[in-house]
Amino acid sequence: MELKGLLMDLPWSKLLRIIEQSQLPGLLTIQVNQSYPYLIGIEGECIVSVARKLNNQGLLWLIHAQGEICFYTANRLARTCPRGSSLGGYLKSQAVLSSAHLQDLFRCQVISVLYPLIQKNEGYFQFQSQLSMSNLEMTGLKLPIYDLWMASLSISQTLSTEPQTYSTHLL
Repeated sequence: MELKGLLMDLPWSKLLRIIEQSQLPGLLTIQVNQSYPYLIGIEGECIVSVARKLNNQGLLWLIHAQGEICFYTANRLARTCPRGSSLGGYLKSQAVLSSAHLQDLFRCQVISVLYPLIQKNEGYFQFQSQLSMSNLEMTGLKLPIYDLWMASLSISQTLSTEPQTYSTHLL
């Protein structure tokens, strides 16, 4: 399945509902400005990762930035990660990362990116079920699409009940 269009034509709440109900794995690409797009990995009814590039290094750099292990060591360990296993889950099984570290990584990689992103109503989206996110970008944790959908409903209701508040700030 491929779905593409503008967020102003198909708001986040409807887009997320369609993807959730399809239960298809895939890659949701969101382009909100001229910078790199947001690449959102979907598995079934859950979001499993967010990246800006498909270079298999986003999570590695995040692990390094949080001071867990150096990038070189993380990269070497990533090369031994079995296919089908998330990098985060693999590093946890190797006692390199703890459950708390995985939760922090997931919060930085997914939660802190998506909740501000669903507040944007201008941009382009494309969902492709034939593509998937690399396991090297996954912590092994998941965010149910339903949770993000509920947040997007709350945001869209706020926007629809207070249109004058937002339009006066634009003038």
